[in-house]
Amino acid sequence: MDRIHAYFPGWDAPKLNKTHFTDHFGLVGDFLSECWSQLRKQGRSSELMGRVQLGSALSGRDTKAVQKTVSGLLKLLYPDPEMEVPDEDLEWAVELALESRRRVKEQQKRIGSAEFRNTNFSYRMGPDGIGTFVATPEIESEDRIGSDPLPPGQVWTASRGTDGEHAGLCRIEVKSGPGSGVKVLNQPTPAVLQRDGPLRRAESIFPVRRACGAGPGASRTLFLRPAPDI
Repeated sequence: MDRIHAYFPGWDAPKLNKTHFTDHFGLVGDFLSECWSQLRKQGRSSELMGRVQLGSALSGRDTKAVQKTVSGLLKLLYPDPEMEVPDEDLEWAVELALESRRRVKEQQKRIGSAEFRNTNFSYRMGPDGIGTFVATPEIESEDRIGSDPLPPGQVWTASRGTDGEHAGLCRIEVKSGPGSGVKVLNQPTPAVLQRDGPLRRAESIFPVRRACGAGPGASRTLFLRPAPDI
């Protein structure tokens, strides 16, 4: 099973109907199959070199499988090897290849959870890109905490509740935007945060770490907004 490069679920393939056929001239099946046979002699793995970095969770066979799938998808979109592949199409091919390969790993995980426990597949576009984790749609859910890391800027937290309200689970998402150098307090800081001081310490560290941690294009405005209880 580990030698299966990709698995495409049949439930995602639409059923054939009259809209998929044409009344005009088309390519003869023998000619089209010969074109694809000739394309097998070529490769597009070089498009990944220096442009995409795969995560550490991928083994040697995982990396080879993803490269083969990406190469096949790019050959269908860009049969001419001299054609330039834009980043958008390359990222689409990488995500689809990782998703298809992860389906194989998830089945292996059911058989031997100790050997195939790490299925957190990820990739990064360019050396300075943000790591993106790829999950299969059938196991991904926004209503429960899964084993996959959340995207950058998102975190799970628990609310202890108040009198008359039960404890709850919250998913907090933080987004950055252009700032003007002015500190904005949307709501008064809770007393517990003022007394313990972690928020103030983080505020003092932010300007020092901004250049190396968030990059030169980071927002100059620090937004402090307590998470409401749910």
